[in-house]
Amino acid sequence: MEGDDANPKGGLFGKKVTVQTDRGAVKGKYQGDVAVFHSVPFAAPPVGDLRFRAPKDVEPWEGTLDASGLKAICPQVSLKQGSYLYLGEEDCLHMHVYAPKKAIEGGEKLPVMFWIFGGAYDMGDGIEFGFYDGQQLADEYGVVVMAPNYRVGPFGFLASEALRDEDADGSTGNMGVRDQRMALDFAKRNAAAFGGDPDRITIFGESAGGFSVCYHVSHGAYSDLFTAAIMESGSCDTTEFFLQPREAFNVGKLLIEAIGCEEDDLECLRALEPKDILYGVLSSLKTRDVTDENGLPVLTPIGTWGPVIDGTTVGLPKMPLQAIEAGEGVQVPMLLGTNHNEGSIFVPAVHVVFPHMGLKFTDEDLEVVLHHVLDPRLGRAGVPPTVAPVMAQYPKDDFKSQDERFATLIRDYIFVCPTRRVARAVSAYSDAYLYHFTYPEHWLENKVLGEYHSSELTFVFGNKLPFFYHHWNKDDYAMKALIQGYWTTFAKTHDPNPATEALDAGNFTQGVHWPAWASAADEGGANIYLDVVPTTDTGFMKDNCDFFDDYLHDH
Repeated sequence: MEGDDANPKGGLFGKKVTVQTDRGAVKGKYQGDVAVFHSVPFAAPPVGDLRFRAPKDVEPWEGTLDASGLKAICPQVSLKQGSYLYLGEEDCLHMHVYAPKKAIEGGEKLPVMFWIFGGAYDMGDGIEFGFYDGQQLADEYGVVVMAPNYRVGPFGFLASEALRDEDADGSTGNMGVRDQRMALDFAKRNAAAFGGDPDRITIFGESAGGFSVCYHVSHGAYSDLFTAAIMESGSCDTTEFFLQPREAFNVGKLLIEAIGCEEDDLECLRALEPKDILYGVLSSLKTRDVTDENGLPVLTPIGTWGPVIDGTTVGLPKMPLQAIEAGEGVQVPMLLGTNHNEGSIFVPAVHVVFPHMGLKFTDEDLEVVLHHVLDPRLGRAGVPPTVAPVMAQYPKDDFKSQDERFATLIRDYIFVCPTRRVARAVSAYSDAYLYHFTYPEHWLENKVLGEYHSSELTFVFGNKLPFFYHHWNKDDYAMKALIQGYWTTFAKTHDPNPATEALDAGNFTQGVHWPAWASAADEGGANIYLDVVPTTDTGFMKDNCDFFDDYLHDH
């Protein structure tokens, strides 16, 4: 490591810092006592003939690469002021790195936290307008944070028979998660250069990032890349996000047809401008009636992309939970959980998937949605499953509104109960720590949506949500300290509970002992409720999750 002269204004802010990776030297700069590198390349730019291919290793470079500034995010479409806006560039496979001074200059090897962003595999990036900035975690808790971009939308998950045939391993539709793996491999090889411990790498992700965590945990062949995992609002067996080849191929056919190429003409696909491909997605999917028998992913057009179960070891050989239960995954401890109102932000999206439904949901609407989701998963020989037991398990009279009923069903079916299944499977070979986030935030969007999907992230990173005005009170700061304390302690020791003598009086005084799920397995597992005063319990959501376990098994 080499450093330039200190900032003449005093302190380290703005001071340049250079580290040597195995591909060449990179230069970042200090922000306070944290060295920040915003654009470290971990793979070759996936442009030209590399578009829609598995990532290739980045070639070594000469001299020192300036990685201090932000570079492009991966191509995606953003909705702004009622119109669609094209964002990003294909040369986007870069990583953000945040390393404390004591690691960079003192030689101390700190645990690494490797962040995988969410966004339905359709949007997002490794920093998200500063929301995922890892500086606070690095500075206050002594960890090295690494956060890569990966390809999203069709650039990361387009599947076709022609793409499968040209891939050396016969994989298709998994470019985005293979980007993540290449970034993880780069992190393993170069952690020490940034002051990190290559033998203490914890992967953590939320939503699509949480599903990605399960993707990586299910691949035992890559067990040397990380030593622990944190899954926030993810799943290992939700069929809406881990796609069958037929679904992925059908989406690919629609897109390729919309942009005017032949399905097997990869040269045509690689000659198009990125924005033309993205606009092709919009034109081919936004008016598609998903109630047709068209074999598309059931959440089209809002959940069109995702890892494809292509049967390969480099892609996805089987549903991740099946691999974990069979002992074929990476056998590491996991911290995992959900938010109390996971489903609230998805209720309006039902109208996007079913544009002909009225604003006020009826029982008949709920039956239509349940059949749409469950028939592809559970239907046998063309005979759909009965959804009456699901309707009875969530009776209308138990809820203030049909919206709340929908939201609770979404929460339990897609997030809560699959997460419990993961905790049970992981507990067969390692420790699993289950949480449920229940902190009633006081900001405007929380008054409407409750503890919604992703609302814990402001406390994980300690950053305010972009474009919202949030005044933090003492409880908010206490919640930040609680979650960051548990998360970083888990990254350091693979147990979220710090030793008594290691408690930081300013950071972790309100923490309680968090029991491993298996400590109460006979009672439905142990869990913690993450609130400003956290509490522990057993049998979390046992009634509803036992129901879904039996219902899915019986059908």
